Formats: sequence, C-alpha cells, structure tokens
Amino acid sequence: MLKIVTEMRSGAGSGLSQFGQNAASTIRDSREREKKEMSDLNDRLASYIEKARSQNRKLATDLEALRSKWGKDTHNIRNMYEGELADAQKLIDETNKQRSEMETQIKKMQDELAELRRK
Repeated sequence: MLKIVTEMRSGAGSGLSQFGQNAASTIRDSREREKKEMSDLNDRLASYIEKARSQNRKLATDLEALRSKWGKDTHNIRNMYEGELADAQKLIDETNKQRSEMETQIKKMQDELAELRRK
C-alpha cells in the first residue's frame, strides 16, 4: 500500500512570497488603471466621433440649403433676364438685316452715280 502525504507549510514556503504577492497586486492594480484609462479614452473617442458625425450632418444640411437657395436665385435671375436677352438678340438681328439692306442700297447708288458720271 502506498501512502501519499501532503503537507502545508505556513510562512515562506506556502504559495507566493510577500514580494510575489506585492508584485501580483501591483500588476493587478496597473492593469485595472490601464483598463480604466482605455475605457476613458474609448469614451472620449466615441464622443469625438459623435460630435464629428453631428457636425457633418449639420454641414450637409446647410450645404443642401445653400444649393437649393442658389438654384432658386439663379433660376429667378435667368427668368428675369431671358426675356430681355431675347429682345436684345432680336434687335441685333433686325439691325444687322437693316444694315445689310442699307449696304446693298449704298452699293447700288454708288454704281448709279458712277454710271451717271461716265455719261
């Protein structure tokens, strides 16, 4: 028969030494601080991202409003001046036609004058 004896010693031989316990506690505290710091940084980043998204939405709305207003303004201005531009173009065309007719008449009169001088 085999007998197994287990003994528990108290003092330096049991588990971790006082130095080991302090080191483990220091590491555990350090990890807790790191976790809290990471959590705080994560919260700050999430807040920053939300602010940036909110500002992007506001800017997109403002841009759309400006584009809409600009489109309406240019449309109104175009409507206001299109009639005037059409009238001006018509006047230019009529003036060019009259000029052409006058030049033709001047040429005929010059030819007649030249013919009369030869006689």
